[in-house]
Amino acid sequence: MRKAERTGRPPRENLLFHGIKMAMRNLRSYAMLSISIILSFSVLLGYLVFVDSSQYNTYKEVFATPVEVVTAYTYTNRANIFYDLLQQIKEEDEGAYGYAYFTTTAVMPQYDNVYANVIWLPENENIVFRECVEPENGILYASKTEVISGKGFPLKKGEAILNESAYRSFFGDASLPVSMDVPIPDGYNEVKFLTLQIVGIAADHPQAGEAPLTYDYQGSLTGNIQLYAGASNLNGMEREAGEEKMQVMVYTQYPEKVVAYCRQLESVAQTTVVCHSVYQAQTEAKQQQQIQAQSKMLTSMILLIVLSVNLFGCFSNALNTRRFEIGVKRALGASAGKIVIQFVVEGVLVTLVNILISVSLVTVLAIGYKLYQQLGNHIVWIAYLSPYSLAQFLICSVGLTVLFGVAFAYMTTRVEIVEYLKAE
Repeated sequence: MRKAERTGRPPRENLLFHGIKMAMRNLRSYAMLSISIILSFSVLLGYLVFVDSSQYNTYKEVFATPVEVVTAYTYTNRANIFYDLLQQIKEEDEGAYGYAYFTTTAVMPQYDNVYANVIWLPENENIVFRECVEPENGILYASKTEVISGKGFPLKKGEAILNESAYRSFFGDASLPVSMDVPIPDGYNEVKFLTLQIVGIAADHPQAGEAPLTYDYQGSLTGNIQLYAGASNLNGMEREAGEEKMQVMVYTQYPEKVVAYCRQLESVAQTTVVCHSVYQAQTEAKQQQQIQAQSKMLTSMILLIVLSVNLFGCFSNALNTRRFEIGVKRALGASAGKIVIQFVVEGVLVTLVNILISVSLVTVLAIGYKLYQQLGNHIVWIAYLSPYSLAQFLICSVGLTVLFGVAFAYMTTRVEIVEYLKAE
């Protein structure tokens, strides 16, 4: 009989295959252990993916917007203060770029309870941003307007761009261009209409208040639309200045300075100047992410402790079904060290396979939830796991795999050979 057979141990080069063979042979004893590992690691990974995905989808627009963008506005018709602001910024930063514009809001009587938010742009402006607010945390920032169909910016006189949901509500699948009458408040409690040609369609932005128009309980069409047109269309038209919101959009490498200028301007001009900085929004988002990261770490530690206790119990139960086998091996001359190595390999293999199953299970659930959001709620939801969380999960996985593999093997050395052979 060969030495390997006499000692009851496999040849060194077949150690891995022997471990796989023994794990397959003892599937019943590993069944409860496998269920425990799969559930435990699925809960841990699922929690990390859920928290990271929630954060990512909440702040993705904020972090996708260039940090150099700053917007400011006032509800008084004082464009001169913004021209002064632009001049001051350009003196400090030669690479800065910006423009002033204004917006109007008016009811569209031809469409029941629909309100038109019209952005009147300066001539030849080809980069347009709009105000946004994250509803869950109130973070304000600016997002670039994306034209998805038809002509983009800049706009000529008589041309306009309408947001997608409004276009579909008014014109369905009609081809561009189409005519549209836009209300202009004139300051005398009357509304004049300006006929514009819709030459482009802009993508909706929910954080900018753009959503499909709906019918209320009275059957009236209601909601808000976003329209972009050139300010030159209003030349010679009398309008109500109090309904205009003057704004400025700035590209600068020093957004914090622009915010400081706006505060100074507010004091000097004695008028309210609201400033939205992507730089500030990202800073606030990072602060909230840090707070959530601490909470995530604490929760993960609690889950890890529960997981460790659970795994220890399951490994102990798996060992109880193998005590006779261990006694036989020891009686046949297998050393404690060889038995330890065998059970280390088995423990690591079983744990790793079940971790892979857990990862697959969480991935399938994440894909299913993504499809549900996309098909059911028409939301582009992105499953995300941060590098920090991935490292945390890998450390937990590797650490627990090695720890309990070694602990499982060590417990085999505590088996009393004679006692368990007599018991059998």
